[in-house]
Amino acid sequence: MGNLQGDYKQLPSRLYFIDKDLQAVTDTLPIAVSNYYLDGDSLYVYSTEWSYITYSNVISYGIVNTRTREIVTRAFITDGTDKEIEIPYGIMVHPVTKDIYVTDAGNYVSPGMLYCFSKEGKKKWSVRTGDIPAHFALLPKL
Repeated sequence: MGNLQGDYKQLPSRLYFIDKDLQAVTDTLPIAVSNYYLDGDSLYVYSTEWSYITYSNVISYGIVNTRTREIVTRAFITDGTDKEIEIPYGIMVHPVTKDIYVTDAGNYVSPGMLYCFSKEGKKKWSVRTGDIPAHFALLPKL
């Protein structure tokens, strides 16, 4: 899989499926992708696209089934709390609970935030992080 972020004017962002043996595009989905996390057949994505119509970012959160190559949802955050996130910057899905974690870089100079959403897309909690949070590490309980 790969993504083309487009030119924010006439060429929209797309998700491309690439056959690694053929080195050829085998399918394309009309969904924007800035970052992603693969959990089984589910590709969790978010996108931050600049709009020259509104002169602001258009942010979306989706899930793609990579086996069927279908868009499952374009809004995996279901309770409206996605509006709290200024600039999504990292994403991960817990392999057991399926909780969805999204980081917020905010303004890139102040501490960011980490949000946890249930697999149903409801906010469970959030916590302040360091500047520009982007990556995750799961550690075993001792």
